[in-house]
Amino acid sequence: MLAHAESPESLSPIELDTYLTHGWFRMGQTIFTTQFLCFQNRLYNAVWLRIDLNEWENDLKQKDIYKRNSLFRVEIIKATYSAQHEKLFSDYKQGVAFEGSSSLHQLLFGENLRNIYNTYEVNVFDGESLIACGIFDIGNESAEGISCFYNHTYKKYSLGKYLIYLKMEYCKNIGLHYFYPGYFVPGYKAFDYKLDIAKSALYYWNIKIGSWQRLQELNLNQLPLETMKNKLTLLQEALLAVGIKSTLLRYEFFDANLVPHLRGSMLFDYPVFLYAFNLKEDTIYPLLIFNVLQDSYQWLEVRSVWVSNFPYASDEVYSSHVLKVNKIIFAFKKQAEVVDYFLKSAAALNY
Repeated sequence: MLAHAESPESLSPIELDTYLTHGWFRMGQTIFTTQFLCFQNRLYNAVWLRIDLNEWENDLKQKDIYKRNSLFRVEIIKATYSAQHEKLFSDYKQGVAFEGSSSLHQLLFGENLRNIYNTYEVNVFDGESLIACGIFDIGNESAEGISCFYNHTYKKYSLGKYLIYLKMEYCKNIGLHYFYPGYFVPGYKAFDYKLDIAKSALYYWNIKIGSWQRLQELNLNQLPLETMKNKLTLLQEALLAVGIKSTLLRYEFFDANLVPHLRGSMLFDYPVFLYAFNLKEDTIYPLLIFNVLQDSYQWLEVRSVWVSNFPYASDEVYSSHVLKVNKIIFAFKKQAEVVDYFLKSAAALNY
């Protein structure tokens, strides 16, 4: 699936490693994966990152940041979640452009009270004043960086990057092999800072082939969202050439599988699809998608599991139902096969 979340009762260090190595990440006390995000009503790819600590060596940028912060005191301990940390997190939120969790407790625990992760914190002090904190989870041979927050008065010290370097250094020193900083979002600059750290040892999760590749090999035009849009646009043009009109729509609820009370429902999770018929208030629709995991076009019969009260955001957005796949009507590798099948079978299928 392209968006999925699980809520394990417990999580061993080895199990955390397994999730992380397949492009998953912690969210509250759940663990999730997604390939797409929506910011300000626009879709983006989520590109998961991994740093190979065995390849990473101190660079000039790190040395400069360490020098600038040399007067501060650093401690790395098991996470405490103190009122002091909550206050620092709350103040930090006021100075950032993106919307984050309502509190540090919400970020780390969600609706739970028990922590299933082996969580540590990096604290940076100016005298006795806590000016920065970084949260990370440790597995058996890897770690995930959950959050960094700091006093904006000290912005010139690059405390966010300093915290990440401190986490990585600690993890490498205790013998871990990988550090996972989360995702970056091509075209959305708020996450670009992650690309400046450990460049020579930075990898991304290639969902199409199910493995990690060096970030230098990333082709932005071949990311899942671009692939889906390009393939469906070409199919749309081919269908129109034989007299079949269709509409390329963005699906509002592509990440519904991440919603707590919907988890496990295995809902339709494609962010874009092609619709070749009039959208009615029926609860079963045939939709055309391009499956990037199987490199094939698929015609799906889907049904509604929930009628939303969302108005159509535009003629390009579908938001009236949360959908679930009933069955795959066909799957073909080639565009021509889709068009041929469509011409021969659409009428017989009563669509």
